[in-house]
Amino acid sequence: METRSQKLFKDQKMSLDFETLIKKKMPLPEVFKRAHAYGLFSLDPDTYTHQACKVLAENKDIMMLHVHWDFKEIFPLLQKPTELHDLYEIMECGFYMKGMRFVLEFLHITLAEAMEEGKFIYVVLSIENYELDEFEEGNKYGHHCTALMFYPKSHNEYDCFYINSHGERMMGTKDFDDRYTRRRYTRHSFEEPIDVVCIKSYLNFLRKTFVELENRVQIAYDGSKYHNYYGPNLQGGDNHGVCFAFPLIIWYYISNFYNKERMRVDTEGKKHTIRPMKEYLEGRDLIALANACFLVFHKKYEDAIWNEEKVGRNKEIYLMSEKENTYKAVHKYTKLSYEEIMFNRRVDAIIEKSCVTFVKRIALGIVMMLTHPTVKNIIYS
Repeated sequence: METRSQKLFKDQKMSLDFETLIKKKMPLPEVFKRAHAYGLFSLDPDTYTHQACKVLAENKDIMMLHVHWDFKEIFPLLQKPTELHDLYEIMECGFYMKGMRFVLEFLHITLAEAMEEGKFIYVVLSIENYELDEFEEGNKYGHHCTALMFYPKSHNEYDCFYINSHGERMMGTKDFDDRYTRRRYTRHSFEEPIDVVCIKSYLNFLRKTFVELENRVQIAYDGSKYHNYYGPNLQGGDNHGVCFAFPLIIWYYISNFYNKERMRVDTEGKKHTIRPMKEYLEGRDLIALANACFLVFHKKYEDAIWNEEKVGRNKEIYLMSEKENTYKAVHKYTKLSYEEIMFNRRVDAIIEKSCVTFVKRIALGIVMMLTHPTVKNIIYS
């Protein structure tokens, strides 16, 4: 039976939309202060933020897991299968059951049981020691937060989807630097993005484990756009580290508009339909899914979506700074079309030009949503 506060929350939830929340005036330092206070930066799976995400979800059948990976632990073991297997075997995940009862369980066991039941699983993946950055005082690791999804496309068949907010720019991260002093490190180089390398490695472990558990679920995944987000770099203007916000915003839209469409009106007064999130997943269209989640945060970004146009083949536009990442190379690996790459460039320019504005709206929107009084009343009641 619903409590009084839960009924009140349902009545007030209609006013909880990002377009309204991002209009609030709040300095960026204050946004981050509140984010820290409520655990949005935390690697701990048992936090207020995780609880708030569950409260906000209209579709309670989608399972949300919080998982912590450390690339500095994983990559040195890629050529040591026994040790890598042992590491994967003890990886844990955190999630909430009914009544907000927190559970910490082995990740592979949780995935096996959930997939046998045909559940859609959404993983907020916190990656420690993701990338090594150079500073005058020495090299330091940056952390990252991404989304990993296991979507049931039929009985015993799953698609694995991965969304890194850097999108196509992920093609430029094919090296992992294993630091052993402040300035020295060993470089591990690969033919594909390090995110993809790690996911493939874990899924290989998972498939072998499923055989041992007599679990017949098959998981499809490769490095292409059909399983990875290779859209615009949504963090193009981010010098503050708001990666935590992107998986949470995507979760909000998937868990609230899974089977519901939305209507938008562009600057010319034309109406556009945003399809139910389930349809983007079924169509394996992760760029369109991400667009549907983030277009409300920037009007020019939204205009670019509704007004996609054919662009002439100007090599100076689509060549990336790295020589190997020409259109031909990017297309061959990601399967992105020329038009999709052109769209990425246009939106990248919009986001980079807006810089702090887009980043602030993203951070402000999710912080205001998760810490709204109606949400806190549910959690603390």
